[in-house]
Amino acid sequence: MPDPRRVWLGWVPWCVVVFGLFNTCAGHREAEDLGRLHDSGQRSLTPWLALRVVRAAGTDDGDINRYRAYANAVLGRPYQGYYVRPLALWSGDARSEYDAKDVSDPLVTPPVQPHAPLTPYRDFLVEYPPGFFLMALPPAWVGGDFTLYPLIFSLYMGLLLTAAVFAGTRLLPLISPTQETAGALTRWAAAAALALGIIAVRRYDAAVALSLCVLAWGVVGKRPLWAGVALGLGTAAKGLPIFLVPVLLTYWLSRRRFKEAALAAATASAVGLLVALPFVLTAGRSFFDAVSYHAQRPLQIESTEGALLIVARLIAPGSVTVTHTFGSANVIAAWETPLRYLASVLPSFAVIAVCLWTRRRLRAATSESEAGLLLVRALCATLVALMTLGKVFSPQYVTWLLPLAVAVSLADDGRETRWLMLAAFALTQLVYPWCYWLGLDSSLHPLFGVAVLLRNGVLIAWAWRLLRPRRRAGVPRSPPTKQTPSGISTIEKALVS
Repeated sequence: MPDPRRVWLGWVPWCVVVFGLFNTCAGHREAEDLGRLHDSGQRSLTPWLALRVVRAAGTDDGDINRYRAYANAVLGRPYQGYYVRPLALWSGDARSEYDAKDVSDPLVTPPVQPHAPLTPYRDFLVEYPPGFFLMALPPAWVGGDFTLYPLIFSLYMGLLLTAAVFAGTRLLPLISPTQETAGALTRWAAAAALALGIIAVRRYDAAVALSLCVLAWGVVGKRPLWAGVALGLGTAAKGLPIFLVPVLLTYWLSRRRFKEAALAAATASAVGLLVALPFVLTAGRSFFDAVSYHAQRPLQIESTEGALLIVARLIAPGSVTVTHTFGSANVIAAWETPLRYLASVLPSFAVIAVCLWTRRRLRAATSESEAGLLLVRALCATLVALMTLGKVFSPQYVTWLLPLAVAVSLADDGRETRWLMLAAFALTQLVYPWCYWLGLDSSLHPLFGVAVLLRNGVLIAWAWRLLRPRRRAGVPRSPPTKQTPSGISTIEKALVS
């Protein structure tokens, strides 16, 4: 029985990182002032300036300002017009407009004064599924101010991530009853969050992390209602969990849990319809513009295929350029179209391969904990495949793995898995924000492509390690057989004699 005091102490570093460190960054205007000071060249390095620079380095509210604009438009409040636009305007290159002035600050760019609340998906494009508004609207109700909204949103996401870690502590004993404790999971989760950086609470992907942890806990723990609610809410919020359904069905059918699968599917469908149907009815056919939006997107610079094209600039510097369409930085090249097609089909093949692996390995599972661990490994491997093989890989996607990746890494029988996980998280922070500027300007430096390929390669190595053959969960390794000087084991010598 783990010491309760050690379990609670494990939460201290988590709270310090997520609720303390991540919310001490500079505000938007302070960060913009420091940027203008840097551009002017009229500066002298002082300890106070160095502290301000460090605080400004953690300012990451671009997407939060987008969330705030959407929420204010829906509530009928003044909103920043740059973010609230139809599909046709999002498909054009908007970098020149963005660079001309600060489109987020209402003191620089006057907000639009609506006559009435706008209808999302009909009056303006929302590239996120309807469940997104469950994360964007509550902070606006509490405080929709330009400076207050990012802080409230960050604390909100911190709470969701904390709930995800708590769900992970409930999942860990089910998949690894003889391994690490809940206290170890919270400490490693704090390290993973610190390695990933402030983006963990500056995007609404924390909600996806929570849904995935509750989903895994509900499936392994035979709680199909919880699994269905998590699957429905996660799909309504991001759409991603729907791609995990083949793996989940493989697990349920292999374990002959037909009633659980049916109950979870019915619950997920009901929850998803409850969230999405009001938006579909009010928006009509315009609701499906979001599908066209994602179908038309080119290769994003952090995708594996996009990074390969960026590295190709070492050979042909003029063959690859960057464009700022669809709200992201994307790669344009002669080979972009076939690679984009490849990025569209590879994730599907990867999901099929993981399902076949899961079915084969579940046949040999001798306990519920071993089967549960196989499922969580398969879910993590599927997530990595969707990230690294698809055409879009935004840095916040790695938040999906927090803390599910921590739980499965702790349940692994080797520390190498844990360090690979931390390395992938840290390399994500290296790519964004520290090296991201290398991929934004017209030079599109090949070093950025190298950094992205390194991060994606480490993620793939971590997932591959999860899928490799290993000993059964809870069964200790056999000690190495002692060898005689002649190279024949003692057992073989005894058999011969």
